[in-house]
Amino acid sequence: MAVQPSSAVVDWLGFVKRNRSVPIPADCDRPAGPPEGDSVGFRVQILSARGVRLADELLQGVQRPTVEYRLSVTPYYFSAKRFFGRTWTGPDWPAITGSTQYVSADQAAGDGGAAVAYRTSDVDFGDAMDVWLHTEYVSSNVVLAVEIVAVVKDGDGAVAREVSCGWSAVPLHGQGCASGRREMHDVHAGSLRGLLFIDSLHDAHVTPLRDSGLECVVEAVDGEDLT
Repeated sequence: MAVQPSSAVVDWLGFVKRNRSVPIPADCDRPAGPPEGDSVGFRVQILSARGVRLADELLQGVQRPTVEYRLSVTPYYFSAKRFFGRTWTGPDWPAITGSTQYVSADQAAGDGGAAVAYRTSDVDFGDAMDVWLHTEYVSSNVVLAVEIVAVVKDGDGAVAREVSCGWSAVPLHGQGCASGRREMHDVHAGSLRGLLFIDSLHDAHVTPLRDSGLECVVEAVDGEDLT
């Protein structure tokens, strides 16, 4: 008797058929991987962001401001310095109640940073940030670039501004990657454009933000589950 695939596998097969080709940079060599036309699947759960920084000056001029946080996820290929594929954007999410801490300009300068007052917050995403993707690109140079965006709203709920609070790069391939374990990844200052100016996460210019991190679970989807 044939074994019927689970509903999760059926959903995944439907996703692959609807999104058969995640674009690959045309001017790059194809690394070793599955046969052409095949793809490798991943499930990426982004569980939380810790110590997300937002400068206080970005709230100035906003009446009764509130802040929520949003994630965007895009594949990135280090060797070609290219983003590729599709960008997934999540919903706006509030910080954990009571998690916000305030750092004065003097404290920030004393810690070796710029003399700018800021706040840090923790955000738990629960199961809202559950990203499934597939790609033909199998290389340790391929990462998921995750940007943390603060959405500042006024007292009426209108968006006053959106600003990047940092980024993280989540490896998909290589030793210890896609293990299905909870792992904390470094968060770096600035926006995703910073990736274009470095050669790897081991670049000397890459300095993670202290006490900040992105907690993820990356799981590879076994090819046998797709048949």
